[in-house]
Amino acid sequence: MLSGMNGNFSAEEQANNAVALTQTSVAWSRLEPLDRAAWRTRFRDPSELKRAAEAFAVGAEAGSLAIALSEFHLAWHCLALFDQAAAQIKHDRAAALFEQHQFFLGLDRLRVIRALILLRAGKSQAALDTLDAAKRSPDDDPLPEARYIALNLRALCNGERGDLDESMRSFSAALTAAQLTGIPVFEANARGNFGGFHADIHNFEDAERMCRQAFALAETAGARASWVTSGTNWMLALFCLGRYAEARAVALQLLGRESWLLPAKHSAYFTKFAAVFLHAGELDRAVEFLDRAHAASNPTVPLRTVEWFWVSAEVRNAQGRYGEAVSLCRQAILEASDFDQFSLPTDLMRLYNAATLAAEALGDFKSALQFKKEAFAKFEALVGQSARAKRLALQMDYEVQQAEWQRDRAQTELRAAEFEQVRLAELHALLEAANADKSRFLAAASHDLRQPVHAIGLFADTLVGHVEAGETRDMVMRIQQSMRAMNGMLSELLDISNLNAGTTRASVSAVSITGVLLHLDNEFGATARARGLELRLSAPDAWVQSDPVLLQRILQNLVANALAYTERGGVLVTARIRGDGLAIDVWDTGIGIEPGHLPRIFDEFYQIGNVSRDRRKGMGLGLAIVRRLVDLLGHTLEVNTKPGRGTRFRVRVPLAEPVNAVLGDTPTALLNLSGKIALVVDDEPDVRDSMAAALSSRGCTVIAAGNAAEAIALLDQTPISMPSVLLPPPGGEGWGEGGRTRSKFELIAHTLSPNPSPPGGGAQGPDFAVMDYRLESQTGLAALAEIRAHLGCHLPALIVTGDTSASDLSRFAATGEAWLIKPVTADDLQRALTRLLSQ
Repeated sequence: MLSGMNGNFSAEEQANNAVALTQTSVAWSRLEPLDRAAWRTRFRDPSELKRAAEAFAVGAEAGSLAIALSEFHLAWHCLALFDQAAAQIKHDRAAALFEQHQFFLGLDRLRVIRALILLRAGKSQAALDTLDAAKRSPDDDPLPEARYIALNLRALCNGERGDLDESMRSFSAALTAAQLTGIPVFEANARGNFGGFHADIHNFEDAERMCRQAFALAETAGARASWVTSGTNWMLALFCLGRYAEARAVALQLLGRESWLLPAKHSAYFTKFAAVFLHAGELDRAVEFLDRAHAASNPTVPLRTVEWFWVSAEVRNAQGRYGEAVSLCRQAILEASDFDQFSLPTDLMRLYNAATLAAEALGDFKSALQFKKEAFAKFEALVGQSARAKRLALQMDYEVQQAEWQRDRAQTELRAAEFEQVRLAELHALLEAANADKSRFLAAASHDLRQPVHAIGLFADTLVGHVEAGETRDMVMRIQQSMRAMNGMLSELLDISNLNAGTTRASVSAVSITGVLLHLDNEFGATARARGLELRLSAPDAWVQSDPVLLQRILQNLVANALAYTERGGVLVTARIRGDGLAIDVWDTGIGIEPGHLPRIFDEFYQIGNVSRDRRKGMGLGLAIVRRLVDLLGHTLEVNTKPGRGTRFRVRVPLAEPVNAVLGDTPTALLNLSGKIALVVDDEPDVRDSMAAALSSRGCTVIAAGNAAEAIALLDQTPISMPSVLLPPPGGEGWGEGGRTRSKFELIAHTLSPNPSPPGGGAQGPDFAVMDYRLESQTGLAALAEIRAHLGCHLPALIVTGDTSASDLSRFAATGEAWLIKPVTADDLQRALTRLLSQ
């Protein structure tokens, strides 16, 4: 039907088609509400459908999609009046316009009209073929009203073909589609048709029930067509059940609204009324309606339905006109080839029963016996057909019940899932709030805990240089080890907290793998040697794409873990180029990992062989942090192990193009701080004193203050002698001396300008400053700005902080200043100053 749809289009034609489809889509979006309203007028007064169809054409342009839809629904109006010829004309007009507008939904729906025309012409197979040829099956139409009509038509076609199983399934599906419309008249029509089908297959009990329900629905809805159809089928079901008085009562209701009976079907209606009144004992009325049936028949079409013949024969028998009755039956039997394929077994059985009665009355027992055999054969066929239909009905009822049970179960599960979803959302919100509170608590706790740890560590570092070898020195070194362990625990807790809260952000850039491994050597070399272990590192001069801080943290944790579980031998860190990536391996000769532990080694707080919670082995967070950081960076992580022999962790990182190395990127020899003047600003006396002591022990003259104002006052009023430590006393007036400490260097210092000149001809100014970030009345940055302004130059400075959240670190990095995270060791403090002052 779609000319050219399978051909090859030029670019211009394709563009035109796309424009046409777009225009059709826009037009359809405006017309769809009118279309739905027209569909909903089905099975009522045909004049309603006609008015709805004509509404499309009001103000519409000739050849528009609106005109096409008007012709489409007018075709249905003609079919409602059983005017197939007019319906075909409207069908053809709509088809031409639908094809012009490439309205495929309309073209598929037109096939249902064509199929109904074919069915009424007795071509049931051709009608089915037409339905099946649609681009999208009408049975799957998105509109329930259209879907019902297509399924109902398919059921009628299968019934005409004698495929009762498929017919029943289609009727059942049609009833479901009708119920989905939510329109009582559609359900009335569906139940009436389904009930009529049950009557046709001799299943009169179900037929009577369904048609009675349909009749009540149609009466309530005021639907003419459905009321007449369901009422007629209900009457016939009662008639076949032998409940003639009830059938007569329904017939009288139908005759009370005789104007609702379609003129084209008067002959069929009057023939049925004749049968009902005959068996209700009203022979005269039966004759009257039989005569009216003959008068209402189309003169161009012979009145040859089996129903008319057997009703006429039964009326003749009742009148005692047996010879005429036998003649009518013999005529029907002789002409069976013309109508038998469209006749029902029930009608044929009644025909042979009427012939049997007439032949017996005439004494022709041989013919009577033959007629009786034929009637019994039809009866057997009906019984078998009815039994099969009832079995299928039971099966379908079971399937419907199963479907309803599954639907109810699914709805129950859906409601439960929705409730659970709401509960989980509320729980998620509570957990997020709790997690945020936990993160804030850990951040605050981390900052507050780092202050005393920072001070104690620096004091211990200072003290170890002032005691001789022996028991006291060993005790101080054990204090240092404990402080390092505590520092590691704080860092791990904060790392895992930030990762769980999703606040850790990666900042990927090109990173020198040589520099990363040299930092590992600086951090772990001395520790490994102190334990009698060997730490070896090997790497090519390669660059990788990663976050330098997070990659360093990954490798720190892997090396720390390897050292913690290695008693003999050592740890080897290697990097090898593999394709477009770099494989960084951390090998150890430790205890290895049993297979049963492998699935859990990356779980939080999971440790192997540390039942006593040896603090030197950490808290069981190191590998969990590694796993999370590797995933965050998009790297890959592998582990291979042999219990009792050792383990290898491998991190795969993509290669990057080399960049110009910055002077401070690789460690240099430590700068001699002797003779340097250091300014220390911290409002915590213990922390300030420990930092001053650590710098003094390395030969610095230290000016220590609690804020910017005190620092400026000291710089202006105090002559500096070297080496000394100038500290404000607890009362805030006068000066005293301080001592020395040790801490852990975590962030690389940024480039700053060299040693400033003093502010106006006074004593020599400080060479650098070490500022705490969180001062009582201002930040370390604000205090540094005041001091630099007072000095009139850019004083090199390290900002020391206990704030370690991702947002804090990002903000710190953006300032361009050098930062250290508490607690820091004295050695790492000196390395940071080396970087700062060597630029």
